[in-house]
Amino acid sequence: MLLRCLIADDEPGSHIVLKRYLTELPNTEFAGSCYNALEVYQLLKTEPVDILLLDINMPEIDGFALLDMLPNPPAVIVTTAYSDYALKSYEYDAVDYLHKPIRFERLIKAIEKAARRISEKKTHLPPQSLAALEIRVDGQLKEIAPEEIIYIQSMGNYVKIVCDKKTFITALTTKELEGRLPAPQFIRIHKSFMVNTAHIQEVKGGEVYMAKAVLPLGKTFKKYLELFYGKA
Repeated sequence: MLLRCLIADDEPGSHIVLKRYLTELPNTEFAGSCYNALEVYQLLKTEPVDILLLDINMPEIDGFALLDMLPNPPAVIVTTAYSDYALKSYEYDAVDYLHKPIRFERLIKAIEKAARRISEKKTHLPPQSLAALEIRVDGQLKEIAPEEIIYIQSMGNYVKIVCDKKTFITALTTKELEGRLPAPQFIRIHKSFMVNTAHIQEVKGGEVYMAKAVLPLGKTFKKYLELFYGKA
């Protein structure tokens, strides 16, 4: 299995070292170098990537904020000079956490762990996703057509799904729904809100005007929205 690896780091020296390591591994392919989060986001829209070698301290949008923006991120190996982010990185389901300067043998182990996870994930892939989003409400299964969803609000371990005619509350997280709804039609605009971009009426003054609500636009997510919606 050939693994396509993307390097995301604002330090040119890190790119040189990691790219050299990757070229020496028989099961990896260099997928590109990105120096900020927006470059990563744009590349992932067009290029298949299996593993993201991710620095946390990057300009404007840090590594964790980037992961919040990605509905289906690749396997993530954190590469950083700091130890402070270790616990948080595993909350984001990172495969491994590598301290700079990164030793070749540690990268090999991290790549092997990522390969096993990717292989297991492919083995347990669910059937082809349905057109409708299936959720459980009051013990019963409901199907919601994605185009009917206006926005989704995070409520801890629950989410509120606001549709054109009905509103549903179900025991899911926004992160789980991100993986089940098509991007970029559905994007995060705030840590607590995900919207269907087809229902955006206007974006101004740090707010997103939807069909049924005016929602806050988080500073972290503003540039992400601008990528396809224009200046916010």
